[in-house]
Amino acid sequence: MNTVAQNNWGDYLGVQVCYIVVIYNNKVYAVGATSNDAADSSISFEYYEQGSSNMEPWKDKSINLTPPPNGKPVVKTIDDKGVIIKNNTMLPAVQVVKNMGGSVQFDSKTKNITLKYQKTTMQAKLDSKSVQINDAKRSYAVAPQIIDGKLMLPLKMAQDLFAAKITVDKSQIGHPSSSYIDAVTLITDTTKLTVPVNDLYEAYIGYYGKTVWVHTAHTLISDLSGNYVNIKNLAQVKLTKVERNIGDLIDAYFVYKGKTYKAPMVKSDFKYVFYTSNPYQQYKFSQKHWRQIEEHTISTGMTSDMVYLSWGWYDQNMKTTYSWGTTEFWVYERSYGGDKYLYFVNDVLQSISTY
Repeated sequence: MNTVAQNNWGDYLGVQVCYIVVIYNNKVYAVGATSNDAADSSISFEYYEQGSSNMEPWKDKSINLTPPPNGKPVVKTIDDKGVIIKNNTMLPAVQVVKNMGGSVQFDSKTKNITLKYQKTTMQAKLDSKSVQINDAKRSYAVAPQIIDGKLMLPLKMAQDLFAAKITVDKSQIGHPSSSYIDAVTLITDTTKLTVPVNDLYEAYIGYYGKTVWVHTAHTLISDLSGNYVNIKNLAQVKLTKVERNIGDLIDAYFVYKGKTYKAPMVKSDFKYVFYTSNPYQQYKFSQKHWRQIEEHTISTGMTSDMVYLSWGWYDQNMKTTYSWGTTEFWVYERSYGGDKYLYFVNDVLQSISTY
């Protein structure tokens, strides 16, 4: 074995695959692999260089070059999620391409993108639908683009790069017409890669990076480790991401005092949990009442708006209108401490009782 390869890989590379290293004048020009039954196998050179004595880029390539065990694809799932934009599924380029055994190069100055997998090379440009695939040109419905700081590729472009079969995993809420995409899977002879998809990205992108006020009476807050935390009610936060959990349940992520937190909720409750207008400017309450609202406490003399901001929606209510005004009962059903019965006259809280 040539000393360049021997010094980097040693004398023995394993029995599941035969590695071919093309070396001329002690410089490496290509690395390929075939099964140990070389008589019946073709040789595929997957990694190329213009001639170098540096084997460092290929030290760990045996992982990608090793044939799948028992002839079955290696099953993988990545953490980064794809998104859907204008009915087009976009995939995180770096994680997808590398896990499939290819390579990605992106020049942020020229915006040039180079994708390589086996004998296929794609030359693309950021935000351009036109792509060069080996010697042919092709146009896609949507261009590669930067989303949330990551290079994203259209699903069809990834499919063409890997000559992969695509399966789509869907779930539904009630009627089949309400189905949504959970994930997509790319399948080749060697790899079966599942990419989770955030199908709600486009619906909430307008909120990303926005300052909002979180109404904690309508949700529980946890850190990213799943530990529940107490955050001041109506705290000013910055919304960063919204993803579907399952069905109609969503998870909203926000930053508060430099830390990221998660708030689970029913999708329809989003507008009640996050206020896009400053409630401190909308309502002219006293400092005493604002402190009570922030601490989820109430007292007689508060208005219905104050009570709602402090405790959130009631579970039951009954309102009666008279010639002289109105009376209203609000009931908050509590699993601890007993149910709370609130009695209002002309929108002012008169009594709080527990039966």
